[in-house]
Amino acid sequence: MTATTMHTDPWAINIPPTTPVQIVVTSFGYNHGPAPTADITMDARRLHIPTDRPGMQRRTGRSAKVRRTVLATTGARELVRHAAAYALDVMVATGRRVTIAAGCTEGRHASVVLAREIARLIRADDITVRVEHRDIDQVPAVDGGAR
Repeated sequence: MTATTMHTDPWAINIPPTTPVQIVVTSFGYNHGPAPTADITMDARRLHIPTDRPGMQRRTGRSAKVRRTVLATTGARELVRHAAAYALDVMVATGRRVTIAAGCTEGRHASVVLAREIARLIRADDITVRVEHRDIDQVPAVDGGAR
């Protein structure tokens, strides 16, 4: 798998094919390439991910345990709320599709949680969202990368 391969989140597959996607949220890892081009780019490398705990490194942001840990980090929920609100504001102001990129070190934990949570909030307003995870299946970097 290459760094440019996208994985559409199965959580987002229920979008009818005739409904235009209004917002695209992509998670990615800075260790696997530059941030994708987006209207809004978020850096989640400072959110707490206890990958030193047994079993956490193998998990991804799709795991309830990782989700709870990430969202318990001070400011994480506010970051999600602000990003979702800003994306909706941009969409209304411009009348076009909005793209959001959420990045963390490896693209497997915090960025995945943020992407899914942002999409969940936006969907609550009946807006069509597609979630993609660029690096969720990438092998972690040998040095563990910068936090």
